[in-house]
Amino acid sequence: MPILERSTCRSPMPDVVREIRCDVPWERCDEVRSFYCDTLDLDAWPPAAQLPGCLCYGPVQRGILLQIVHTEPHVDLVRRRFTLVVESLDRIARRLVSRGWEFERVRGFFASDDRIVVADPLGRRIEIRESRLL
Repeated sequence: MPILERSTCRSPMPDVVREIRCDVPWERCDEVRSFYCDTLDLDAWPPAAQLPGCLCYGPVQRGILLQIVHTEPHVDLVRRRFTLVVESLDRIARRLVSRGWEFERVRGFFASDDRIVVADPLGRRIEIRESRLL
């Protein structure tokens, strides 16, 4: 299957209890939308669930809620990150490479320790792990 076609794999799932809320400057909305939708393959919330002034992706009420702001948002580049759980790390790695996105592939001692660490267009760290049965 060509890499740019939508696959039958499930959409990545944020590993959270409640939605993640982050600020996005108005001027960078298209760049951020492209990263989360096209690169990470997260689905947008249905129109009825979308909140005014926000870009919402992933499962409703457990996804990523990007609040559009007209000031430069504060992004903690070191301490704050969130985790996405995907069916295939290799698939996400291919998507990142095909779009020229820099990332780090970390391989641990155990199979469940493998992950990809990437930053979104604003510099927020995202850890991507593969869903595996142990």
